[in-house]
Formats: sequence, C-alpha cells, structure tokens
Amino acid sequence: DFCYFGNLMISLIIWFAPSNPELCSLLFSVSNGILYLGAFSFRNSLVFHSVDKMTSTYIHTVPLLLSFGIRWYPEETSRYWHGNFPSNPIEPSWWWNVLMPFFILATHTALYTLLVNVILQPEEHIVTSYRYITAKKSIKKIFGQNPPYIVYVAVNWILCLVISSVTLVFYKYFYAHVFGLCVLL
Repeated sequence: DFCYFGNLMISLIIWFAPSNPELCSLLFSVSNGILYLGAFSFRNSLVFHSVDKMTSTYIHTVPLLLSFGIRWYPEETSRYWHGNFPSNPIEPSWWWNVLMPFFILATHTALYTLLVNVILQPEEHIVTSYRYITAKKSIKKIFGQNPPYIVYVAVNWILCLVISSVTLVFYKYFYAHVFGLCVLL
C-alpha cells in the first residue's frame, strides 16, 4: 500500500537528504496530502488493543507530525537529528507540492497493480486497499456494487491532486496547517 511506500520515502529523505529543501517540501506534501487522506479513508483511531488500528494510525499520523516540526520549527527539530533541516524552506510550488506527489503515486500504482493484481493475485480473503475501500457502503452507493479497479485508481489520482493542492495552503500558512492537523487529530 502507498502508506508504507510513503513512509519509506520519507525515511530515506530524512536520513540521506535532510537539508534538501525541495525534498523536504515533497516530504511535506506526501505527509500532509496522500497520507493525511489515508488517515480518513482507513478511519484511523487510537484503539490500544488493536494492532491493526495502532499500526494504521502510526503510519498515517507520524509523518504529519514530523513534517510539521520540520516545516515550522526546523532549528528545534534539527537539534535532535544528525543533519540540519532547511531553515529557509522553498516557496510552495505546483511541481514539488502537487505534481511530484502525483507522479510518485502514479508510479506506485503501476508497480502495485503489477505486483498485486498481476503477479501475486491474492486470494479473496486477503484484504487489499481496493477491497477494503470498495467494501464500504458509502462507496457502493456512489460507484455501484463492484466498481472496476480503474475507477478506484482514477478516484485515487483525482483525490491526490485535490489534497496535494490543499498542501500548498498548509505549506504556506501555519494556522491553516494547524487547523488541518486539528481536523485529523
């Protein structure tokens, strides 16, 4: 699923290029865009006796909190890290904040589709993102009983572009970002 892929990408950025402002901008948009949306899609909540809920909450919310610290408090966050995060971040841009997250999601979708739907072909009892999302009653009301996989992909891509556009506002305005985090938390 993209959430694990996104977390891996974020880990690589903070370990190997923490001072790169463009990659930190990308980290911000992936964390506050696609992963933010995933927290709502999978109904994240702190259910301490559920490993699945706790894992899902962790992989969706920790990148949000990390990117908040890196974006708004880079000097303080850098004190606890091996490298310095950019103290003068770049201006929000369509390239780094909208198009790059979309290209990353599109690449992930292509690889995921090839691996899961073509090569592995999991049995019916295995829950994939597609099966989980399309099993919801609200989704069935909108898209029908069994929406085609291509519809699922298209909706994901559209939602990615929309939520990534919102990250432009989150990236530029502190209080908008705080409000967005409060809505989630």
